[in-house]
Amino acid sequence: MDEKDNSTKEIMDFQRRLVAWFHADKRDMPWRSDPSPYRVWVSEVMLQQTRVDTVIPYFNRFIERLPTVEDLAEVEEGELMKLWEGLGYYSRVRNMQTTAREIVDDHGGEFPRTALELRKFKGIGAYTAGAVASIAFDDKAAAVDGNVFRVMARLTANHGDLRDLKVQKELTREVERVLPDESVGDFNQALIELGALVCISKGSPKCPVCPVISYCEANRLGIQDILPYKSKAKEKTVEEKTVFLIQCGDRFAIRQRPKERLLGGLFELPNVPGFLTPEEAAEVLTEWELGILSVTMMKPAKVLFTHIQWNLRGLHIVVEKEAGDLVWATREEALKSYAFASAFSFYLSGMEGPEQLSLLL
Repeated sequence: MDEKDNSTKEIMDFQRRLVAWFHADKRDMPWRSDPSPYRVWVSEVMLQQTRVDTVIPYFNRFIERLPTVEDLAEVEEGELMKLWEGLGYYSRVRNMQTTAREIVDDHGGEFPRTALELRKFKGIGAYTAGAVASIAFDDKAAAVDGNVFRVMARLTANHGDLRDLKVQKELTREVERVLPDESVGDFNQALIELGALVCISKGSPKCPVCPVISYCEANRLGIQDILPYKSKAKEKTVEEKTVFLIQCGDRFAIRQRPKERLLGGLFELPNVPGFLTPEEAAEVLTEWELGILSVTMMKPAKVLFTHIQWNLRGLHIVVEKEAGDLVWATREEALKSYAFASAFSFYLSGMEGPEQLSLLL
């Protein structure tokens, strides 16, 4: 038997072991019970940068309100942002609605069945296209996320930097080399699940329970704890802001962020660049035509984005009357009707009443 035959047999055995393990040990997720392209798509976009246990309630609420791609295409943006509130990366859900409208208008509400076609839509990258096409339509396409990069780097003992696009392409080709002709979606999910549950990123991988350990070059060489290599991320830009929790009776001042900026279109508590003293803040609010009754310093907070860090200092400000270019709402109105950037959640909790507010002062 020649080398090619041996290699083919090994690949088939690898596929069989991995998919059998997945069928036996996979986690229960609501989108797996009905892997329609729309449900798979929604779940995959939500899962980017977010843990599974966090996503599940968001997914269930989203699908309950918007069960079809037509519903997503038609929903008002304000309600859509409210459904997405807390997941972050709001441009993703805006891109989803743009794509939903294209699918409805140009494709009769039917998803294209290949990853190549799905890549043409706004906001659908290689991973999401591969996941949707393979899981929903059994298209022979790879779905390579961070978990899969880590798994393949260990299986092949690849010492390259996972932040390097060249290395990512190498590892993607390795996945494509072992893709099965059938049950591609199960195979892709199995690789992802292996990275999430066994070939983990924090601490040592759980090699003794790995279904494909006999194919792992890193384990054979005893270097599974040092692979993969990933260089340090670029240092975040630090921005300082003073956040105002402005109260008039039982109503609070909020405003909408400009759409072209970070967290665009979401609502926020009024804020200004830099750390202001109570006296400096009083000057700003006087310019906003707000008659100040009291200014109280609140605890600092820190918010991390992918490339930016916000250092926040808060001020609780009681004013005489509602004024300025602001929206005024009770706590119930604000939290029910407006989608807020989660960056301000620490100070938004001060709306709950004196007891909660005292914890922030």
